[in-house]
Amino acid sequence: SREGAVLGAGAVLGGRVWDRQHKFRVRLGPLALTQYDSFLPGGAPLAKLVDWVRLYLGFELEWDVRLRLAEAEVPRLSLGRAGRLGWTTWLGRRQSGVDADDLCLNAEAFVSQHGIVSPEVTAA
Repeated sequence: SREGAVLGAGAVLGGRVWDRQHKFRVRLGPLALTQYDSFLPGGAPLAKLVDWVRLYLGFELEWDVRLRLAEAEVPRLSLGRAGRLGWTTWLGRRQSGVDADDLCLNAEAFVSQHGIVSPEVTAA
């Protein structure tokens, strides 16, 4: 309501605040399927990316990563084939000529939850 939005005349309490300046997104791609798969949770490159971001920016900022799979690399969904629904396979027909870039991961959370450790990262 507008009652709490008057300077010096009201206050608003809440559990969250919308903040656009303390989060950023890393966009990777277009990637080949093998590269794309290696950046999914469980892969060493994802853990290494988390380490690099921590090394250069610390822990103050929130961030996520959006992976972009090259359109020619998007596998078709078929029975009997391995795939990770929503990560490396998609239901329905994809728009032709467009890369698959609808996966956005909270990389920091995946690495923390699953205890994934990357090879040692050193500053250049």
